[in-house]
Amino acid sequence: MVARLSTDLAAATAVGELERADKIRRELQVMLKRFDASLTAAAAGGAPPPKVGPTQREVVIGIVAAIADAAPARMIRDIAAVDGTPIKATGFPSMFRADERSWRKNPRRKPVLLLPGLEAVTLAPMTSWVTLSSFPASRRVITPLTPRAAHLRILRYVLDRLAAGAGPTSVESGLEALARRWASPLPETRVFGDLDPRALQATVQDVLDKVVEPETRQRDEAARLVEKSPLETALFGFRRLEEVGGREEGVP
Repeated sequence: MVARLSTDLAAATAVGELERADKIRRELQVMLKRFDASLTAAAAGGAPPPKVGPTQREVVIGIVAAIADAAPARMIRDIAAVDGTPIKATGFPSMFRADERSWRKNPRRKPVLLLPGLEAVTLAPMTSWVTLSSFPASRRVITPLTPRAAHLRILRYVLDRLAAGAGPTSVESGLEALARRWASPLPETRVFGDLDPRALQATVQDVLDKVVEPETRQRDEAARLVEKSPLETALFGFRRLEEVGGREEGVP
């Protein structure tokens, strides 16, 4: 169920069906909250947790689809940990490789692939960034302005969840800690005293609005390069191998 909703959310976002995407996002968040609540109840001696929960991959797809843009792996890992799904630092490269192997065996097996971001000039894969194959090329490329914009987008996502009610106390306190930590590096969003999610939402959006337009210009230019590339390169990036004879060969 989580996998299907994650796939539907990514697809709706990719084609610009924002109302449908918001509806699916809320449904997905409710499912994840219920799963976390069942774990909390089990720890308190209540009903046992479900035997099968979302996989790491499904959780990551759900979070990235909800953010609807490329995201730093470290920030996705922090959110997943708060949601009760710890992911090792090596987890993302492993998931990227697994999805690439799956695509090479059968491109239709997985409707949505977890993919690394693409460096805007060279299209080199950046495994420190997480994207989805359902995203348009402009949301998969990483430009000089993308780290700042992505930081703000993910902070907005966390604040949206807090404002809507994050669920169990453990999740809410974890998200609030992330919001404080991620707001502190920027003087415009730094929090002193109590955290007001809705007030900070407005501030974050104002700061993001100033970055989005120049970032979009950079990304649209890079996206044209992706769109002209072979499919394998567009998905997995352009990698170079130096052969024994010293000649470099570009490989997807």
